Amino acid sequence: MAVTSRGHRWWDDSCVSEFPRDSRYQRVDEVAFVLPQLAPRKGRKAPSPALGVQIENAEAKEVEARHPGFCRDGRRTSEAWVIKRHDFDVCPICLSPDDLTEEHVPMRALGGKVMTRTCKKCNNQLGSYSEAALSALAVGEVVVRAESQSREGFQGIRKATAALRQVPFGVPTMHVTSGDPEMLAAVSSGEPLDVRYRLIDPFPSGVAILKYAYLAACLWLEEIPFNSEAESFREVLVSVRDGVELSDDVHRAIGHLVQSLVLVESPSHDVGSVALIKSMGTGPGWGFVLGGRLVVPWPFSEVLPTT
Repeated sequence: MAVTSRGHRWWDDSCVSEFPRDSRYQRVDEVAFVLPQLAPRKGRKAPSPALGVQIENAEAKEVEARHPGFCRDGRRTSEAWVIKRHDFDVCPICLSPDDLTEEHVPMRALGGKVMTRTCKKCNNQLGSYSEAALSALAVGEVVVRAESQSREGFQGIRKATAALRQVPFGVPTMHVTSGDPEMLAAVSSGEPLDVRYRLIDPFPSGVAILKYAYLAACLWLEEIPFNSEAESFREVLVSVRDGVELSDDVHRAIGHLVQSLVLVESPSHDVGSVALIKSMGTGPGWGFVLGGRLVVPWPFSEVLPTT
């Protein structure tokens, strides 16, 4: 799946430093917390703020906040062809004819509807592994850990979930969506905190991107391709589904797919669950709009949408 990276980073290196006690977390030397105005109902998270927030900066009059990992494209338009549901006689991923279940493309949390059928294992096991990660990535959700400062040092580890908004030349802004009461009270009181947030693992999200781009291509073609690229995609997805170890090169390549994502802001019209579009200037060739929110590239180089 050939994609072009726009070079956006997961975080601003100038704002973080190494945290040797737990390599899963990066330290934030300065961070702006935004607490929810209303407490969410039990079992539900407060809605995250919209992307594309603008701030004033000394180096630029207006700087747009960018999601870590996304290219932004909110001001371009492209021809779109809405794709309809199509069912195959076998699972498009593993080619099994058994236990076919309804598959949302993309997942419902990202605006997807039932578009085809996949086998129960590919639907449930691949979905449970990758879909939550892509959903968290779509809203910039990160796990935040903070410790209180005192004369004795840092103490009292507290955790929260926040939507990360990264602004060029500025410190990260974390819009808290949930957290323990002590964490929220400490932020509200202005208590000195040593703040770190957990690094985003791009691999599970990359698996979801590969799965959706592949399924969307099958839907558009109304057939399951059997070229070398399609076979390699199916092999990777089935390996992830079954917990088979992948090589480091494949692991990195799948994780790098998050750099191909484009976030569609304020779409001008409803393009349904899946739509084929021409290049929007942020990636090579054709792509798909998923749920009216995310754009992923056309996965094949050997087969084109116009074939």
